[in-house]
Amino acid sequence: PRLRLPVPSHQLDRGTLENYLMKLTKEKGNLLELGAKVSGVEISTENGHEVSYIKGGEEIKVKSKDLVQYNDKLDVQKTAKKKLIAENEKERLALEKEKQEQQKLVNSIKKDKNKIAARLEYFNDKSQIIVSTSTPQGFQTSSASVNYDLCITSQVLWRTEMKIFSSKDKIFTSSDSPSNGNYAATMSLSIKL
Repeated sequence: PRLRLPVPSHQLDRGTLENYLMKLTKEKGNLLELGAKVSGVEISTENGHEVSYIKGGEEIKVKSKDLVQYNDKLDVQKTAKKKLIAENEKERLALEKEKQEQQKLVNSIKKDKNKIAARLEYFNDKSQIIVSTSTPQGFQTSSASVNYDLCITSQVLWRTEMKIFSSKDKIFTSSDSPSNGNYAATMSLSIKL
């Protein structure tokens, strides 16, 4: 490299490398076309690959035993930019869809002030990878819950929930002794600002 950093490092000067590679490829008898743009490639293991390229407004076709692809920095940046734009658009659409679904939920709550829901769940972590219980059956727990929602206003929601847990092993503590079951009661007040 022409300039060196003040700290020990491995550096590569792209311009110097490219000039060296151009000189080397010419010395090896390879065809090197600068200012050309590839317009087509036909891959064939029998007759050799055919590459079409445009240089000076003229289309030229050549055959080759080997193919090497090279993307310059600008092409990589354009591709990355297109990918980033596509990902941003996908994320924007997903957020828009989520927002619409949330609005539908809010609208349904506005129409009916009382809601009741029930839910059954089962969690199986016998190998105790996520929840360690130090018991023979591991964390194998079922639960059932029921909740009541009261929409006080369009911006205020009161929720009451009862939940019962049941496990194969005695993993819960009740009155200082192990138990297979447990329960929980929760209440919440949500305010939309």
